[in-house]
Amino acid sequence: MSEPLGIFQDYLKRKGLKVTTQREFILHVFIRLTTPVTVDELYQEVVKLDPTISISTLYRTIKLIAGCGLASSEQTDEGAIHYKPVVEVRFVMVCECCGTETPFVNPYLDCIHNEASRQKGFELRRCHTVIYGICNNCRKREVAIPITSLTITA
Repeated sequence: MSEPLGIFQDYLKRKGLKVTTQREFILHVFIRLTTPVTVDELYQEVVKLDPTISISTLYRTIKLIAGCGLASSEQTDEGAIHYKPVVEVRFVMVCECCGTETPFVNPYLDCIHNEASRQKGFELRRCHTVIYGICNNCRKREVAIPITSLTITA
């Protein structure tokens, strides 16, 4: 998978939002966490290192981090929302003609994996989704290959 910072920067640019040092710093702190945290718990970690970051900036940024697929959230029975980094989920498209692998992030696929895990009471530790097809370069060269399979493994 691409580096989390690059994924986050691309997402912000697509949304027409600024890539700020505070947003990057919050992401940096967040992706190094090993356990799920609430926004308040994350805030305590962030302000230890940079007391100029406000709680409202943190709330907005964690929503952006989740929006680009780098965080998942879960609500506890008490109503608290815990966020955890999603760094071990890998999505890749493989061209059947040239073999090019193109990693990508898709928050919708992340939601599907998380929901399926939740429904089955399964703790998702890592996931690898492979989509086979024909890349743009090969399609432009008009290389035709019959579609034979779609494999999604989790």
